[in-house]
Amino acid sequence: EGYSTITESVVDHLGYGYSHVQHILIVSNGTRKIDLEVSRTVTALSPIFQFHSTAVMNFVSTDTIFCSYPKLTLCLLSMVNAGPLYYSSHKCGIIEGIRKYTTHGF
Repeated sequence: EGYSTITESVVDHLGYGYSHVQHILIVSNGTRKIDLEVSRTVTALSPIFQFHSTAVMNFVSTDTIFCSYPKLTLCLLSMVNAGPLYYSSHKCGIIEGIRKYTTHGF
Protein backbone atom coordinates (compact mmCIF):
# COMPACT_ATOMS: atom_id res chain seq x y z
CA GLU A 1 0.00 0.00 0.00
CA GLY A 2 1.22 3.48 -0.80
CA TYR A 3 3.34 2.48 -3.80
CA SER A 4 2.99 4.11 -7.20
CA THR A 5 4.45 3.26 -10.58
CA ILE A 6 7.63 5.12 -11.54
CA THR A 7 8.46 3.29 -14.78
CA GLU A 8 7.08 0.42 -16.83
CA SER A 9 9.08 -0.92 -19.75
CA VAL A 10 8.88 -3.85 -22.13
CA VAL A 11 12.12 -5.83 -22.27
CA ASP A 12 14.06 -5.49 -25.51
CA HIS A 13 14.55 -9.14 -26.44
CA LEU A 14 17.23 -8.36 -29.02
CA GLY A 15 19.52 -7.25 -26.21
CA TYR A 16 18.52 -9.88 -23.69
CA GLY A 17 18.82 -12.94 -25.89
CA TYR A 18 17.26 -15.77 -23.95
CA SER A 19 15.44 -13.67 -21.33
CA HIS A 20 12.15 -14.89 -19.87
CA VAL A 21 11.32 -11.41 -18.52
CA GLN A 22 8.20 -9.96 -20.20
CA HIS A 23 8.42 -6.45 -18.77
CA ILE A 24 9.75 -4.53 -15.79
CA LEU A 25 7.63 -2.38 -13.49
CA ILE A 26 9.37 -0.07 -11.00
CA VAL A 27 7.27 1.15 -8.06
CA SER A 28 8.09 3.41 -5.11
CA ASN A 29 6.53 4.72 -1.92
CA GLY A 30 8.88 7.71 -1.81
CA THR A 31 11.31 5.94 0.52
CA ARG A 32 11.77 2.50 -1.02
CA LYS A 33 11.90 1.35 -4.63
CA ILE A 34 10.93 -2.12 -5.88
CA ASP A 35 11.72 -3.56 -9.33
CA LEU A 36 8.99 -6.01 -10.39
CA GLU A 37 10.11 -8.39 -13.14
CA VAL A 38 7.11 -9.95 -14.88
CA SER A 39 7.69 -13.44 -16.25
CA ARG A 40 7.00 -14.21 -19.91
CA THR A 41 6.13 -17.78 -18.87
CA VAL A 42 3.51 -19.17 -16.46
CA THR A 43 6.05 -19.55 -13.66
CA ALA A 44 8.04 -16.94 -11.74
CA LEU A 45 11.00 -19.32 -11.59
CA SER A 46 11.73 -19.10 -15.30
CA PRO A 47 13.43 -15.66 -15.27
CA ILE A 48 14.72 -15.96 -11.70
CA PHE A 49 17.53 -18.36 -12.56
CA GLN A 50 18.64 -16.17 -15.49
CA PHE A 51 19.73 -13.30 -13.22
CA HIS A 52 23.37 -12.35 -12.78
CA SER A 53 23.82 -13.65 -9.25
CA THR A 54 22.15 -15.61 -6.48
CA ALA A 55 21.60 -12.35 -4.52
CA VAL A 56 18.56 -11.61 -6.69
CA MET A 57 17.22 -15.12 -7.26
CA ASN A 58 14.20 -14.51 -5.04
CA PHE A 59 10.55 -13.64 -5.56
CA VAL A 60 7.30 -12.81 -3.85
CA SER A 61 3.97 -13.89 -5.32
CA THR A 62 0.40 -13.69 -4.02
CA ASP A 63 0.87 -16.78 -1.86
CA THR A 64 4.63 -17.48 -1.72
CA ILE A 65 7.94 -15.99 -0.64
CA PHE A 66 10.80 -17.82 -2.38
CA CYS A 67 14.53 -17.55 -1.77
CA SER A 68 16.62 -19.90 -3.91
CA TYR A 69 19.75 -19.68 -1.74
CA PRO A 70 18.53 -18.68 1.75
CA LYS A 71 21.74 -19.43 3.66
CA LEU A 72 23.83 -17.38 1.22
CA THR A 73 21.29 -14.55 0.99
CA LEU A 74 20.77 -14.21 4.74
CA CYS A 75 24.56 -14.09 5.25
CA LEU A 76 24.79 -11.42 2.49
CA LEU A 77 26.79 -13.80 0.30
CA SER A 78 26.25 -14.47 -3.38
CA MET A 79 27.53 -16.52 -6.30
CA VAL A 80 27.78 -15.17 -9.84
CA ASN A 81 25.66 -16.90 -12.50
CA ALA A 82 28.05 -17.30 -15.45
CA GLY A 83 25.25 -18.04 -17.97
CA PRO A 84 24.22 -14.43 -18.59
CA LEU A 85 27.86 -13.39 -18.95
CA TYR A 86 28.38 -15.98 -21.70
CA TYR A 87 25.06 -15.70 -23.53
CA SER A 88 24.04 -12.05 -23.19
CA SER A 89 25.10 -9.24 -25.49
CA HIS A 90 24.75 -6.84 -22.51
CA LYS A 91 27.81 -7.94 -20.53
CA CYS A 92 28.52 -4.40 -19.27
CA GLY A 93 25.01 -4.15 -17.81
CA ILE A 94 25.41 -7.50 -16.07
CA ILE A 95 28.75 -6.46 -14.59
CA GLU A 96 27.15 -3.20 -13.38
CA GLY A 97 24.38 -5.25 -11.74
CA ILE A 98 26.95 -7.35 -9.93
CA ARG A 99 28.79 -4.19 -8.82
CA LYS A 100 25.50 -2.73 -7.55
CA TYR A 101 24.91 -5.68 -5.23
CA THR A 102 28.55 -5.59 -4.11
CA THR A 103 27.96 -2.02 -2.88
CA HIS A 104 24.86 -3.31 -1.03
CA GLY A 105 27.04 -5.66 1.01
CA PHE A 106 26.88 -8.88 -1.07
